[in-house]
Amino acid sequence: MKREGIFVMGAVIVGVVLQIVSGPFPMELIKFPVNFILALVLLILSVKGGKVFRKSVHSLKFSVFLILLLTVQVLIMGFMPDDRIKDSWPFVITYFFILVDLAIVISERLKKKGRNSSSFLLIHAGLLILLIAAGLGSSDKIQLFLKVNEGESVRNGYDRLTGKTYRLPFEITLEDFSIEYYPDRSIKSYNSLVTLKNSGNKAKKWNIRVNHPLKYRSWWIYQYSYDLDKGVDSKYAVLQLVRDPWLILAWVGISIFFAGAVTMFWKGGRP
Repeated sequence: MKREGIFVMGAVIVGVVLQIVSGPFPMELIKFPVNFILALVLLILSVKGGKVFRKSVHSLKFSVFLILLLTVQVLIMGFMPDDRIKDSWPFVITYFFILVDLAIVISERLKKKGRNSSSFLLIHAGLLILLIAAGLGSSDKIQLFLKVNEGESVRNGYDRLTGKTYRLPFEITLEDFSIEYYPDRSIKSYNSLVTLKNSGNKAKKWNIRVNHPLKYRSWWIYQYSYDLDKGVDSKYAVLQLVRDPWLILAWVGISIFFAGAVTMFWKGGRP
């Protein structure tokens, strides 16, 4: 484990240097289908990789070391303002090692015939799928913001991270913005009545409330903000639009993970 730990730490140090010299890891380089291919290659190499490689990283100590390393990075970066943790080189490198370690742990357990380890496999497989979807899949996630005035139609969203403007596959018209209050005049909810028109000119009205997003096609639309100075008299709304094609895979991973947890509980805590 000592040799592998030194190797990982060396890779992380290289990542720190790259972070300083070139900035954040360019996530746009691993958009689909590159991230999908990387996921497949990772799984194939982990299952079919050499015996020496598997023995080097397949150990509980190595797994704990990687988790602690990742935890330390998150804690350190959490104190840094405006730092995108998941896009930093050290984080990406550590994340990759964790994926390799998880895949090898699963493949090694599969080779142990006759051992009842269904809960162990489900938990680790679910975690691996979830991490792949959340990490490699994050490069395909689109998160846009748009400000729309009452009576105005908007089709372009703004990406705050990249500073780019994207054209949406549908048009949003803000028909009305309203705020609901509790008897003590504290805000209960704020809502946007919108009309969505797709490329086929089919229009339909929807009500978007705070904490109650609208699912429209492959997009989630959230009521994000409004004119705070004018309050109930606000004439515009700020909407957040999110499209994550890997979200379904993430939920699959979560479901498999919990299935494993339930199975382990049913078996009295035995893997």
